[in-house]
Amino acid sequence: MDQGASLRQDASSFVGSGIVLTDESVEAKFGKQLHRLSVANMAGIDLSAFGITAGPGQENLTVSSLSFWAEDDGLRLA
Repeated sequence: MDQGASLRQDASSFVGSGIVLTDESVEAKFGKQLHRLSVANMAGIDLSAFGITAGPGQENLTVSSLSFWAEDDGLRLA
């Protein structure tokens, strides 16, 4: 699973899909000052929207929280 490649899109695509993102803080990450974004409520979220899928032999994949980082313009997510 290449999560980095899956998340390199703009944050507005997530917001437009009804996924609510919360800007938790600005942190030093990957040599830059980036916004740490978290999904506000994981209930009912299709993890494939973030490029997350169960691997071979995995069943009933659950994620309790999900955070990632974005620049000020929201375009390049890490």
